[in-house]
Amino acid sequence: MTLVMAVWLHDHTQKQIKEWEKYYGLSAPGFVEYLSTLGLRHYDHTDKPAWQQVLAETRARGWTE
Repeated sequence: MTLVMAVWLHDHTQKQIKEWEKYYGLSAPGFVEYLSTLGLRHYDHTDKPAWQQVLAETRARGWTE
């Protein structure tokens, strides 16, 4: 059995990131920026190059149609 798992398919909105920043008491701008870019797609549902690569790799292995 083969498994590929992505934690976040989409980035989170800046509003969500700001809420996490307050909730967790984050004060490191670099870490906050990192959290806002973990998705394979942008929060507006447009593709990042990483998502296109995931699709290409899964198709090449016959894992998707």
